[in-house]
Amino acid sequence: MPIIRELHLSSSVLHSVPILKPRKKFFAVLPAYNEAESIGQVIQELLQLKKDGIDIEPIVVDDGSTDQTRKLALKEKINVLSLPFNTGIGLCVQTGFKFALE
Repeated sequence: MPIIRELHLSSSVLHSVPILKPRKKFFAVLPAYNEAESIGQVIQELLQLKKDGIDIEPIVVDDGSTDQTRKLALKEKINVLSLPFNTGIGLCVQTGFKFALE
């Protein structure tokens, strides 16, 4: 049976919580391993959001794919990061986050 606890915050705690400023640009990190069949469509759907007024920048992180994933992503003229071999989802996503924050 799960333990449920109530959290009571004083007003002084709530006033010390920083408020995040809205960002003007959003990044979509797309980890990709052998996604040649779908990467183009996913990128196009994200770029459609840009046309609809949302400033979004897709970042494909090719995780050592052995198919045409990297080549197809590069055709879309977006940022594509290529890892030399399959590192797994964790490092792949972290690589994309690091790039987006720089």
